[in-house]
Amino acid sequence: MRLDYWSILPGKLMCAQIVVNGRFLSRRMTGVERYAVEITRRFGTDIRICQPKWGGIGAIGHAWEQISLPMQLGRYDLLWSPANVGPLLVKRQVLTLHDMSWLEHPEWFRSSLSFGYRKLLPLLARQVVGIITDSNYTKIRIIDQLQISEKQLYVIPCGVDSEDFYPVDISQMKQICLKYGIEGEYILFVGSLSPHKNLTGLIEAWTQIISQAPDLWLVVVGASNRTFANHRQSVDQIILNRRHVLALGYVPDNDLRALYSGALAYVQPSRSEGFGLTVLEAMACGAPVLSSRAGALPEVAGEAALYFDPDSLEDFVGQLKHLIGDADLRDSLRQAGLARAANYSWELTASEVQKILQDRFLDNR
Repeated sequence: MRLDYWSILPGKLMCAQIVVNGRFLSRRMTGVERYAVEITRRFGTDIRICQPKWGGIGAIGHAWEQISLPMQLGRYDLLWSPANVGPLLVKRQVLTLHDMSWLEHPEWFRSSLSFGYRKLLPLLARQVVGIITDSNYTKIRIIDQLQISEKQLYVIPCGVDSEDFYPVDISQMKQICLKYGIEGEYILFVGSLSPHKNLTGLIEAWTQIISQAPDLWLVVVGASNRTFANHRQSVDQIILNRRHVLALGYVPDNDLRALYSGALAYVQPSRSEGFGLTVLEAMACGAPVLSSRAGALPEVAGEAALYFDPDSLEDFVGQLKHLIGDADLRDSLRQAGLARAANYSWELTASEVQKILQDRFLDNR
């Protein structure tokens, strides 16, 4: 994706400017990339975005970020790196850190990437002028892991786009279910095939309840991610020979909102989350949410979700059965979720990020 409507105006070449590290535009869309895209598209034309011409993935992307990107900045420009990492050579930089999993759970990632990030992040975090993060949970983890001052950190929650995620009518739900071969009621999971998403835990819980709900399906949306240690393992391998489990792979937002809207419930089984965007998307579409009590998920969902302990299969199974069997509970969670999601918007997130970049750092050089 190339945001060509951002251009460098000749009259601004010598002025201090907010510049966005656009390496994220070359990568497949996950939660981090969605965050960066949703915010930068709302900044307007008062910023400049720099992105690699030959792709931002792998060694080429790292080389561009660390070597080429700094050369494209003016002396007084302020760089915003929205996707967890930025160039070490740039001190006038604000970094968005979405979680601390690189340092806390290196076993989740490919060893080559894990080693590099564990060396880079502490150095980068200590030299940038500010760090933005998505939740108070992650703020505490950053302070603990990187030993930096709380004054350097700014918590700005993520948002949800009400034009992309909203309850759709029954006819649309039926049309999308027909398109993907979904027959009857279903539980929905959306996420990449990453260790912290705990899809295997969800499958284990599912095998214990399917005999009591023989007409119910589990629908899995998402794909593997090369960043993680098990990226070669497909969703199909995890769900092999599992009854009533359907893996759809990547689904576009136009279809995803209908899947959220039609779900009997949305399940977020993660063992760790720096925020939890899919929980907000599900709530905005009217899906009752069952979430693990892990990371920032309780902070984001508040009282609008039913929770379970991700380390207790018994608790997971019990709460899933409870939600499936209680229509009144699902309706209550549906209404609470819609109200909760209404408090989050990308417009507000973008406004707060731009305010910090502009007022706190660019205008006080």
